[in-house]
Amino acid sequence: MKKLTLLFLFSISLYSCKDKEKDNPTPDSTCDVSNVTYSATVKPIISNNCVVCHGAAPMNLGDVATLQGVANSGKLYKVITHADGVPAMPKGKPKLSDCDIAKIKAWVDAGAQNN
Repeated sequence: MKKLTLLFLFSISLYSCKDKEKDNPTPDSTCDVSNVTYSATVKPIISNNCVVCHGAAPMNLGDVATLQGVANSGKLYKVITHADGVPAMPKGKPKLSDCDIAKIKAWVDAGAQNN
């Protein structure tokens, strides 16, 4: 019984670590998120990965005001990290790199400014 309990606790700890990694991707050491701006950092990521599908109303992510609204609502981060309960984006493509996700997160955390 003691071994079964230990195995159960070990399984839970592995599962919880896996979920944390999914929700909070860690960029490698070469990913610089110290000076993230909309124009130099975020806009190219969005243009290359999102605007092909979301470049017109009602979800024109090429428009910074629309992107800011999605970012400030928390939905942008959820969809690019493939969180449960939201559609994974970009649709039909691999998830963005951990570095690109970290850059977008840094921009959102700094207030999603149009800079």
